[in-house]
Amino acid sequence: MTPILLALLLGVLSPYPAWAADRAVRASDFYEDALVRMQNKDTKGAIVQLKNALQQDSKMLPALVLLGKAYLDSGAPLGAERVLADAERLGADRSQIIAMQVEVYNLLGKNQALLERFSPDGLPSEVKYKVLVTRAYAQIDLEQPRAAIQSLEQARQIDPNNPAALIAQSMAYLRSGNFADAAAMAQLAITKKPGDPAGWNMKGSIAHAQGNAPDALAGYGKALALKPDYLDALIARASLLFDLNRDKDAARDVAVLKQKFPDDPRSAYLQALQAGRQGKDTEARNALTAAASALDALPFEAVQTRPQLVLLGGIAHYSLGQNEKAKTYLGSYLKKYPQHMGARKIMTAILMSEKDYAKAIAFLEGPARARPNDPQALSLLATAYMALGQHSKAVSLLEQAEGMSGGNTPDIATNFGLSLIGVGQEAQGMAQLQKAYAKTPGRAYSGVPLAIMYLKQNQAKPAIQVLQAVLKNEPQNLTVLNLLAVARGVSKDTAGARKTYEQVLEKNPSFIPAKLNLARLDRYEGKPEDARRRLLSVLKDQPKNLDALYELAQLELAVGRTQDAVRWLEKARSFNPQSLRPNLMLVDLYLGTGDVQKALNIAKEAQASNRDNLQALAELGRCYLAIGNRGLARENFKRITQLAGFDADWQQRAAELQISAGDYEGARYSLDKALLSKPGYFPALLLKAGLEKFSGNLDGADKQARALAAQYPRAAAVQQLLGDIAMQRQRYGEAITAYGAAYNLEKNATHAIGLYNAYNASGNPAKALTFIQSWVGSNPADPAARRILAGAYIQSGQLDLAQQHYETLSRQLPNDAGIHNDLAYVMLKRRQPGALAVAERAYQLAPNDANVADTLGWAWVEAGQVEKGLRYLREAQVRSPENPEIRDHLAEALKRKQAGSR
Repeated sequence: MTPILLALLLGVLSPYPAWAADRAVRASDFYEDALVRMQNKDTKGAIVQLKNALQQDSKMLPALVLLGKAYLDSGAPLGAERVLADAERLGADRSQIIAMQVEVYNLLGKNQALLERFSPDGLPSEVKYKVLVTRAYAQIDLEQPRAAIQSLEQARQIDPNNPAALIAQSMAYLRSGNFADAAAMAQLAITKKPGDPAGWNMKGSIAHAQGNAPDALAGYGKALALKPDYLDALIARASLLFDLNRDKDAARDVAVLKQKFPDDPRSAYLQALQAGRQGKDTEARNALTAAASALDALPFEAVQTRPQLVLLGGIAHYSLGQNEKAKTYLGSYLKKYPQHMGARKIMTAILMSEKDYAKAIAFLEGPARARPNDPQALSLLATAYMALGQHSKAVSLLEQAEGMSGGNTPDIATNFGLSLIGVGQEAQGMAQLQKAYAKTPGRAYSGVPLAIMYLKQNQAKPAIQVLQAVLKNEPQNLTVLNLLAVARGVSKDTAGARKTYEQVLEKNPSFIPAKLNLARLDRYEGKPEDARRRLLSVLKDQPKNLDALYELAQLELAVGRTQDAVRWLEKARSFNPQSLRPNLMLVDLYLGTGDVQKALNIAKEAQASNRDNLQALAELGRCYLAIGNRGLARENFKRITQLAGFDADWQQRAAELQISAGDYEGARYSLDKALLSKPGYFPALLLKAGLEKFSGNLDGADKQARALAAQYPRAAAVQQLLGDIAMQRQRYGEAITAYGAAYNLEKNATHAIGLYNAYNASGNPAKALTFIQSWVGSNPADPAARRILAGAYIQSGQLDLAQQHYETLSRQLPNDAGIHNDLAYVMLKRRQPGALAVAERAYQLAPNDANVADTLGWAWVEAGQVEKGLRYLREAQVRSPENPEIRDHLAEALKRKQAGSR
């Protein structure tokens, strides 16, 4: 197909009709006006315009980010939380929103979630400072003063002259009763920036806490002179003036509060206090009702972090006769301040009114577990420990059980074997399983575990022999017959596997495992419609069958229907929220689509329901890594190392995860455990050599890799590693030799691309191009190499040939946004008609990709539609603020807009 014909077809099929483009222009106009209003401090007007923009385009990322700021500035954290979550879901760069998000979470009392979700790692200095200070406030609220001070010391290293960290550190000292250090920090903040009202307010708060009313009033007065509508200073000064019976002076502050902050619950309470002192009972009750309603509208976790608000809630609800609500607030308050007599007297009054004269404290104590002198009971207990992954306990129990039975009980010997395997003693474990099977040959309870272990070791032949022997004794055992089919599949005998599954269904047409396995076999053999038909038939009879729903998701994912896969998995979750497989697959899918928060929420739920499940821990750690919280990621990966015991495969997996989190020491420990369990385990040895490369020890990596090459001369992966090490050392000749050896051992795309890169880096782009041309010519269905070839043509200035290969790739992978984006880029460079349509197709496939948004925005600008282009270029900048090409495109678009308005 010619480029022009392709462009015409894409133009006809463009998913963006003219009316949609007009909406984009209107959205852009509203946004630009809101931007000006925010600069002019017209926050309310900006909110109106931003909402108008989002009515035109609900996914306009810059509008969501700016609306989050506007909501925060106007004191509406719930609104800010909602729109910033939308911005995050749509892919806003974390540096653009994280400072607002942590402020929102702190205001709403979501402090533990704040610390888990928002790591300061990897942020620009100015943003990192703000995040560290807000994290410190969260740590103060959670009564972690030492952690708070550590956060603030990090912040002060970034900007020692900024008073914000000093004020927060003063608060940390004040909360812990250290008045001297609190005062010193507040004074230092004032010295650094005398015109900052927060420092003076802090100085007043410290004096207030010490009972020094004159100094407190002086501090609050100075803060309010600098900022007359400073809410915290107004509340504190009015409260102190009431305590001093200076009601007339307090009334002036209450009047300001009533005018400026009518919805604040503390403001309403002070109005009620004033009205009560004046004998205006109806007005006082109305104000108390307003205070209670304002508190109840806030998330309770937000109120809990502010002891003053918690006590206020108890008093307000008690005054209104709402005892149940009052008990909730007072109970929370008394947990933190059990000696507070005012709260205790109110709670006592409530309990007395309810005639609950004696409050019982129940101590829940489970019965002690006795280990009976019964080998079968011990074996069952050991089986439970095994199911929890606590194999060491299981081994101890089973040793006792086997001793009691004299070694003559096959099921105990079988369990003993499985437990030994669980603690890394694979050879001894297999010996126990074989011993158990030898005592009762042809029996399922000893034969099936042995066959499964053979299959795990990729020994299909002995597994088939054991299962056939069992079937001679138990010909109606469909579970064993189904497992025999699986074993035949492992041995690559797909025809035999299919025939065996069909035998199962002849015996029992309703045997679901065989139907599911046949569907898997259909998918493996490239028959997706047959697989779908089988799975839907299962769901017709059993609509809530989780295995069928999961397999349908796998099938849809295999054919590129990601949203359909998500739909099936969400359906499975709705039937059984604690089921692990659909949850973990959803986590993986959401991570892949960039919806990190949704992935994290599901991963947390999955791990909470399966606390010691290794896969659940792995996925939760990956989610923490995706949001930038390396600390929590490492904790989860370390937990895998602890729980995996001597399972070499899982220790290797733990090491891979730890490397991804930069925990190289943890990875070394995991690999050492893997090799202790299974000496000479090649994957662990290979990763251990790779670990040295990752950690920068290239000499050590090279030494280990060469030792492996001598031991495994036919292992292409070792040669690939040697090539990677040589590339990192910029020894391109050695890299060419190593990648060439890997390529000769296993001719695949990975090794071909490695060799291409080495040729290119060595200063021989012509040879690199010739080589990759030859590979693609021999392997036309390899999209990865063809993509490399297209890039090579761009590098050499042969844009026409690059375009041809991107067009081929767009047909091979019609749902790959990156390919369409690269094609649009080349077409824009060549000023080809239809570039805009291709860019629109890329954006339709990947609306969260900054480069894709940039290409589409620039395509509109180049088409003369600057306003339309600005909508996407601003979005691209929010997603990737440090990208110089995006900055240049945005600057040029604004320049053209300004030139056009003259």
